Amino acid sequence: MDISDEDLSLQCKLNHMNEGLSKEKLDKIIVLQVKYDIEIKNLAAECNLEPEFIKNILKDFREPAAKKFRKNSGWNAWQVEWWKNNQELNAKSSGVQKKCAIEWNEFDLDKKEQYFQTADEINKSRSLNKTEFIEDINKRKNELNKQIKEL
Repeated sequence: MDISDEDLSLQCKLNHMNEGLSKEKLDKIIVLQVKYDIEIKNLAAECNLEPEFIKNILKDFREPAAKKFRKNSGWNAWQVEWWKNNQELNAKSSGVQKKCAIEWNEFDLDKKEQYFQTADEINKSRSLNKTEFIEDINKRKNELNKQIKEL
């Protein structure tokens, strides 16, 4: 099998990205990628389309990765409040984040505990608000109305 410049480029990328992989695993990945590229080229020729067009279509139909939310901490809750009280400051200015951290570090444990509790409440409300999409429009309306009444 001839190795094209594209295949060499792929091999260089994989070598750089996956230095911890064994040679056998890396070779399997490269062979699979070459087979995939050949299938795309054959399909493109059969359908009289550009290979990149087909690759873009396949890429668009992949399921998006699940978004993982990082839990809020007491520090995060403190920062939100601090920025609300210091809106005149620019986040890009030097030393502003350090000033926020210094004020946080000056708090005693009781004061910090207040922010830890706020963060816990935020995290709990996030987990409670996870709802699945309801396909039936009447059930969806009922659920929305129920949640509005609870507010």
